[in-house]
Amino acid sequence: MRATLFFLFAIIAAAAFADSAPVGADEEAELRAEFDAMDLDKDGLIDRRELSQMDDAPEESDIDEFIMSFDQDGDGKISYEEIIDDAMNNPGNDDGEVE
Repeated sequence: MRATLFFLFAIIAAAAFADSAPVGADEEAELRAEFDAMDLDKDGLIDRRELSQMDDAPEESDIDEFIMSFDQDGDGKISYEEIIDDAMNNPGNDDGEVE
């Protein structure tokens, strides 16, 4: 998968979730900044259109996998809260999938 898209995963993994530690201010600020950079229309959600417009846009199958990994409410979009909730509920799992 394209590194551009999954940089968000790396931030989650690096945010000390592996030890179930609370997210520090620096990690949360970095995560929020990356989320906001992907949220092109600034509506608080990342959708297929925004992911396909990224520099070095990922393949459609990668976009589908990314959205399905985090989209908890089935609306086809990813909210910041869904990213944080996944990270908190799946410590040590940086791919967004429920174990």
